[in-house]
Amino acid sequence: MGVDSFHLEQVDEKALSRFLESYWVPKRPNSVAGYGMALNDGMFIVQSAIIKSLVKDRPCVIVGRCADYVLRGHPACLNIFICASMEDRVKRIMERYELGERSAKEAIREMDKSRRQYYEKYTDRKWGDRSAHQVIFNVSLLGMENTVNAIRAMYLAMDGIDEVLE
Repeated sequence: MGVDSFHLEQVDEKALSRFLESYWVPKRPNSVAGYGMALNDGMFIVQSAIIKSLVKDRPCVIVGRCADYVLRGHPACLNIFICASMEDRVKRIMERYELGERSAKEAIREMDKSRRQYYEKYTDRKWGDRSAHQVIFNVSLLGMENTVNAIRAMYLAMDGIDEVLE
């Protein structure tokens, strides 16, 4: 996109508020949107194109980035939403990032809010809604290994998977 990675990381899976969108003007053009579009929107367009090109060549797993929406209608797309209890999420974030409980809870709330806003802006769907996914797994109930095994089994059992993989 002709933009340094620092700026891309700042907008990754983040949507500008409708208020800010109407006032935000890029200081420099980018290769996708020029001056006419916020970097957030340009990045969504580029990510969507990359996702579509990846699935043409090989099976892949895409986490987030509105991939369920971008790949809607793809014959071999399995849309899964994975959730966990707040207690398990806090524990995992505390361990992974060496945070205290309060900081971990705050980080989770902020990330959920950001993901919700991003998803709902670019898809006009409700984040986590059952209608956008074939299945929702609760890792707190199944465990990570069982969840992964169940997803793999579902993918391998899909009709026509052999044709898609050839």
